[in-house]
Amino acid sequence: MVDLQDVTLQLRWTPQAQFMGYYVADTLGFYEKEGLNVTIIPGGPNTTPLEGLENEVDFSVEWLGAALEARQEGRHVVNIAQILQRSSLMLICHKEHGISTVNDLHDRTISTWEGSSALGFQRWIDGLQLHKLGERNYLSATLIAQTDVVASWQDPDIDCVSATSYNEYWSLLDAGLQLKKATIFRLNELNSSLLEDGLYVAQNRLEDPDFLNKAVRFTRASLAGWAYAMDSPAEAVEILVQRFPDLDRSTQLRMAKEISRLIDPENFPLGQLAVEGFEEQVAFIGYDTTASADNALAVRGAWTHAIWRKLDNYEHSPLSDEVLYRLERILDSSIFYILDLLGTLAFGLAGFARASERRYDIWGALILTSLPAVGGGTLRDLLVGGDRHPPFVFSDPTYIYIVMGIVVVGTLWDRYNPTGKPMIDTNSPFFLAIDTVGLAAFCLIGAKVAILAQLDWYWIPMLAATTCAGGGVMMDIISGSEPRTFRGVFYEEIAILGGLVLLALLYAAQFASNVALFIQAALIQTFMLVYVVRIVVVQKGLSAPRLGARLLQKHSNE
Repeated sequence: MVDLQDVTLQLRWTPQAQFMGYYVADTLGFYEKEGLNVTIIPGGPNTTPLEGLENEVDFSVEWLGAALEARQEGRHVVNIAQILQRSSLMLICHKEHGISTVNDLHDRTISTWEGSSALGFQRWIDGLQLHKLGERNYLSATLIAQTDVVASWQDPDIDCVSATSYNEYWSLLDAGLQLKKATIFRLNELNSSLLEDGLYVAQNRLEDPDFLNKAVRFTRASLAGWAYAMDSPAEAVEILVQRFPDLDRSTQLRMAKEISRLIDPENFPLGQLAVEGFEEQVAFIGYDTTASADNALAVRGAWTHAIWRKLDNYEHSPLSDEVLYRLERILDSSIFYILDLLGTLAFGLAGFARASERRYDIWGALILTSLPAVGGGTLRDLLVGGDRHPPFVFSDPTYIYIVMGIVVVGTLWDRYNPTGKPMIDTNSPFFLAIDTVGLAAFCLIGAKVAILAQLDWYWIPMLAATTCAGGGVMMDIISGSEPRTFRGVFYEEIAILGGLVLLALLYAAQFASNVALFIQAALIQTFMLVYVVRIVVVQKGLSAPRLGARLLQKHSNE
């Protein structure tokens, strides 16, 4: 018989369907199959689950708000899996006290639990705004400690009570709460969600390969238990009732169904902490992740996907989910959008200059201006499909406005300019500068699209090149010229280099202590690399080797 490895799990409350996945995994032998002997320690009113991680406890169930507070206090705990993806918190208010909207919460008395849930409510109330006579003022309310939700609801001096959708809400209904006499505010529906039950470990223990292996096995078995419990809630409740006969079967079944709804497996991978949800909560409770303050240090490293990425059911990607999330956020910022538009302008001007040289009509000018400006990105989006359909030009009219603006201004310039000079000299240093800015911006955006679509690595430089040069190739073909990029002009090669460098830097970013800062540096470095290489290539007159050179030499010798 194989010896089982002892594991301890600390719950944040007493045994109930809120934790059914762990009890199912234990009872049905999922932990044993992973070589683990798990002891589940109940929680309660006086339990602080995260404190045990410093001593005898291996894993704890806690809310993110409490974990961030613990990290501020110097206890380095880390979220390795997130079970509840949606908040259960709600305020239930007396309608007869004149409370119908959030504005009516001003200067009210609200009972709430102490700890992380109280912090969540306080931050939520602090962020609400009262609108009266066109003025904007922040709401204020008095929070008092809540021990018994029914007693607090029956207290005439209390306007609102705190509740979870799986527990206290139903306790109030069982105690005679009439919904027509209550106004209910669900934080989840007011874009003020809080991440609740997650699995936490001590950060320093993740440096131990043996513990890391144990954590992977424990998490895999726990998630298997949760999956089973959600598929068979009645059986999961029966397992609970058999272990804890004092539990009410119907109450636990009701709780089990609500817990499954909060896990929300249709929109979130089971157990994976959603980076966007984490960022939203951090902003919601007022933590500044960019500053050097203590709360910024508390946020950095508060979670990891290291365990999740080792699970069998995970679709492996060379880049972590945090890198993908932060890359998208940074490249969607206004500065990169402006650079993108500047590149569109430069490429569009080159297209219009070609139309002017060929003496095309306005329709021809519009087509030749459009192709280098938006053709490469459109071709890229058509190839990728998925979230890139329809292509970007259909979702943001700004790009088409730039194209039309170039054609209109260029046509007027061509007709009424007495000097006869072109609107812009495509051989000038100024045009080279803005064209190169466009090349660098298009390179980053093309690489981003491939990365976020999680395509194979070689598509990243290919789509970077397509975004930069695809439209120009189409313009050359339509205007009856051999594509210049086929004749030794270094262009898409530079974009390919930029895409490969960016991929390498992003791969390194996932091991950095400050991922967001590292990604910002990686983007700047890649942008500058593309820009400098392009300028040097043009100034030095460098060109790519062309095929058939030896054959031409042979014919010339003959």
